[in-house]
Amino acid sequence: MEETILDIVDETLHTRTKAIALCVHVSQLTVWRDLNEERLHPFHIQRGQVLQETENPHATRPHAFQKRFSVNVWAGIVNDILIFPYLPPTRLNGSHYLIFLEKVLPELLQDIPTVVRNKMWLQHDGAPAHFKVVVRNYMDANFAGDWRGGPI
Repeated sequence: MEETILDIVDETLHTRTKAIALCVHVSQLTVWRDLNEERLHPFHIQRGQVLQETENPHATRPHAFQKRFSVNVWAGIVNDILIFPYLPPTRLNGSHYLIFLEKVLPELLQDIPTVVRNKMWLQHDGAPAHFKVVVRNYMDANFAGDWRGGPI
């Protein structure tokens, strides 16, 4: 049954899961389950996609369109000043975050007046790197009472 479903999908990319279910005489849930097991996901062609098919210039077959990716970004706003985004290493750990606090953050804050810097808070979002002992010790020593480890 699964092979039949996959054959239909290979032959006609635009067939809806409901139509496949009716054709193969199974539930739509079965079609979804079989597609998910093969890491296939129904999609709708969107305007703006690159045209690649020569037989049908209105269709395209996306390649790896649902790969997972993530990015860490640090940015800040102090009063009406935007602190430009910083892209830390992909795998943020306690030692990388400590380097950020010791070396990168002071550079990013150099345009903020000292009077403002002395009154501002630094709030963490609760990522594991923020709670490493070396990071907490640094924060306590340098931002005594003016930092938060999670939502306020």
